[in-house]
Amino acid sequence: MIDQGVYPDGYEDEEGNIQEARNTDGIRQYLTQSRSSLSPSRWSESEFKQFKREDLRAGSESRVMINVVPLIARFKDRRYNTTGDIPLNNMEKFHPNVTTPKPGLYYGASPSQVDSRVQDDISRRPVVPNSFLAGKAKSGNADVAQRQGMYHGALGARSIHKLQNYGITTPTYDGNAYTISSSYCDGQLKMYTTHTAPLL
Repeated sequence: MIDQGVYPDGYEDEEGNIQEARNTDGIRQYLTQSRSSLSPSRWSESEFKQFKREDLRAGSESRVMINVVPLIARFKDRRYNTTGDIPLNNMEKFHPNVTTPKPGLYYGASPSQVDSRVQDDISRRPVVPNSFLAGKAKSGNADVAQRQGMYHGALGARSIHKLQNYGITTPTYDGNAYTISSSYCDGQLKMYTTHTAPLL
């Protein structure tokens, strides 16, 4: 993916610089705000035991997504358009040899939220996906989940960038991250942001 300009978390260029999104501090500040939590102060002992039991029993990726992730999310927010385990065939790949992305779960806008002039170019799935989750069972590889999340996040960031520059000949880059990818494996949830930048 590096050859296609997609860089993993912590990647350093030849001069030792790590590129972060301009709005990284704002995202970190937002994530510190109080919200539903898995901590004992928010979850009952029985709820935590159920989560632990389901996590231990999840012997496959699909069981993680069906039985564990909903316990973490606690509810389905109807304000967001979500789906998962569907190949994103309508997204341009970074390279022909890279598999078609198939996130375990992703959120995006409803087609009705997109200007009618561009609706013909999109499918009825969540459009401009901007939040992805790759889940793995205990026997899964956390590194694979991280790479899948990076790939999905890069596709989402590119989609948002294309929509922001729709109808513009020379694209502009603001350096902000509009995409968040998460990977869940063996009881750990990790989050990553993705932003676009002009190729050097």
